Amino acid sequence: QVFLDADLAVLGSEPARYSDYRLAIRSEYAHVTESAYCEGRIAVLKKFLTRAQLYFTEGARTRFEAEARKNLSDEIHLLETLQP
Repeated sequence: QVFLDADLAVLGSEPARYSDYRLAIRSEYAHVTESAYCEGRIAVLKKFLTRAQLYFTEGARTRFEAEARKNLSDEIHLLETLQP
């Protein structure tokens, strides 16, 4: 659980760091069209947001949960504006 929380910690990082992460993810999928990427990424992010808790440990929830949910929601909004 600690390992999984460490892996997901970036989701709850400050907005500038999250933006770097978001751009790095997009770069990994550069071969995917913009519309397909937006559709797929939105689906993944929405799936995360349906979880009762993003993090497994109390410490990670306390430290990252609120900011992670904000980052995910903000990215969904951004991606929705990019969709054709």
